[in-house]
Amino acid sequence: MKLKDILNLFKTEEEIRAAMPLSEVVSVLKQKIIDAHLNNETVIFTITGIKKTGFQVKVKGIFAFVPFSLMPFKYTPALWNVIKQELIGHKFFAKIITADIQNNRITLDATVTEFEEFKIIDGATYKAIILQKNPKFIIVEIGHRYNWQFGSQCFIVTFDSVNYIEIDYYTQSVSDEIDLTYIERANNWIKISFEKKEKETNYFSDYYKLSLLEKKIEIKQNQVIDLEEKIIQLKQEIPEKAKVTESKYENLLALFEKQQKTIEQLKKRNTKLQQNHQKSLNQTLSLIDEKMQLEEKITNLEMHIQHLTSNSKQKNYDKVIEMLENLKAKSNQQKIQITNLEAQLKKEREKKE
Repeated sequence: MKLKDILNLFKTEEEIRAAMPLSEVVSVLKQKIIDAHLNNETVIFTITGIKKTGFQVKVKGIFAFVPFSLMPFKYTPALWNVIKQELIGHKFFAKIITADIQNNRITLDATVTEFEEFKIIDGATYKAIILQKNPKFIIVEIGHRYNWQFGSQCFIVTFDSVNYIEIDYYTQSVSDEIDLTYIERANNWIKISFEKKEKETNYFSDYYKLSLLEKKIEIKQNQVIDLEEKIIQLKQEIPEKAKVTESKYENLLALFEKQQKTIEQLKKRNTKLQQNHQKSLNQTLSLIDEKMQLEEKITNLEMHIQHLTSNSKQKNYDKVIEMLENLKAKSNQQKIQITNLEAQLKKEREKKE
């Protein structure tokens, strides 16, 4: 072994790299990535930047990528946008799952990272980042204040306790850091996680499900109260409406009976009018017959007068003239009666129509 090689045994990796040309350093680092990938080695990476769907990291001196979905703890996309800046500069463990050295595509899986157990302390005050606001609760993260030593410590903190005057919903915004005191007896801190099945259902915890259920129950209870009030109102209105309906029925019945009587009277009147009409018609026909008979007698008398005149029988002529005048007077009287009867018939027809 050469002296140079012996001296290198006592140098750190950084000192050795500093003495090597850059091209050789890059080749060595890439080879280490390949070896770690082939050997399924657990590596340490540092988060250096933020990408659209994950983090840019540095592992063994080479840049790589860790998607949000392969981070050691999970958030929804909206919550990642709030918390991702807090992870810059922090270190985690990972496995190399792709190592395309030529195209500089190295992907890590950080789900292998294990964290220490976290125990929340009654009465302790914690620095918490608001991840999401809701009228009944907020979602906060306190793991960042321990440099993620315990991983994500995400809680739903509800507003149903008098102890939490610290929370000002209207002035404090998402991404603000606030001081929150944990009071065990208040029972309003609920630990949550955002594993895939919870993320897909869009429910953050059993409390959130319960709050939605309580809201539905409250709506149903209000609907039941409204229905009960309507039932009471209807019970009060039914007797009054029944009285009004009964009165209307009696009025309608009386009106119907009155109309029935009127119809009977009209029927009787119509029958009487028909009888009178027939009687007047018979009288008219009788008078017409009499008129025709008179006209026939007048015609015979006139012929008789002519005959008498031609025979110069003056004595009988005067008598015939007198008879003729009487017949004409009677005929005129009958004509007047016929005219009156016809007028009466006309009026009766108009009334009937």
